Amino acid sequence: MTDVVVNLGDIQEKYLSLKIREKQIDKTTMGNALRLFKRYNLIEILDRELNQEDSRIIIYDSILMAIRVEDIRRVYELLEKYRDRKQEELSVKLTGNVTDAARELFLNEAKPEKNTSVRGGNNRR
Repeated sequence: MTDVVVNLGDIQEKYLSLKIREKQIDKTTMGNALRLFKRYNLIEILDRELNQEDSRIIIYDSILMAIRVEDIRRVYELLEKYRDRKQEELSVKLTGNVTDAARELFLNEAKPEKNTSVRGGNNRR
């Protein structure tokens, strides 16, 4: 196996593609994670500025000793199940809203119109 060189932009892009959250990893969280991995010699930071998208990182093969592939697959599968369930809930909610709106429209159409016009004038004196 060989070491892998990535930049922070690659990491952010992959993170967004997994749809774990709808926004990028914030700078503090990214910095903390990278320092932790560096402390355990899992990565090497090649550039001083960690807030640039093109900052490069070497990921050592030893990361496979710290993070098991089976665990990554399991987390990915759980994320997929969670995402599918959320999609189903949204679909049911939207369908319910459409059904409610259609029912309301039907009920309003079926009601007889009330005659609000006044015939003649007021004859009281």
